[in-house]
Amino acid sequence: MSQLVVKKRSDYQAPRYLINEVYLVIELDPTETIITSTLQFETALIPIESSDSVRGGRDLILDGEELQLISILLNGSPFT
Repeated sequence: MSQLVVKKRSDYQAPRYLINEVYLVIELDPTETIITSTLQFETALIPIESSDSVRGGRDLILDGEELQLISILLNGSPFT
């Protein structure tokens, strides 16, 4: 089991990516539920410091519990 990570409001940073669209397919089964999520992301223009801004170049972190990542496609191609 992973250790609990405390997230404080003072640690907040503006999101680096914006989610434009979300598609969910939910397959219910008595022994296993499968949820397929398709997300469309856009890189956000983020102020890193008061005098600087960048586009892109940051990791996308998927933060969830008890999830199994099966695949990621980038522009329709497998991402490894």
